[in-house]
Amino acid sequence: MFKYKETSYLEKRFIEQRKHLRYPFNYTIKYALTPTSTENYYTGIISNISSSGMCLYTSCALVKGQEIIFRTVLPTFYRKAIVRWCENKDRNFWKSGLEFIQSNN
Repeated sequence: MFKYKETSYLEKRFIEQRKHLRYPFNYTIKYALTPTSTENYYTGIISNISSSGMCLYTSCALVKGQEIIFRTVLPTFYRKAIVRWCENKDRNFWKSGLEFIQSNN
């Protein structure tokens, strides 16, 4: 029989292996697939965020290593991110892990 064990904050942080703690954050955001091509913006939904990255749901696949740029009114230092992973959740539904990168803007 499986016995449920309560996991402490430190145990969760060790298991997760992330640089910074992620916080739930549901927000719709516009993004471009390449920093040099900002004419075509797409819509994504942020599901969680930290000071170093976020989880983004999209209707198209993002490519690992791809840079994207955000159009947002949020008071954030970062406007660019690099895709670290992407997985298909449903036919037209993708979940990606993004890491923020320094922006020159």
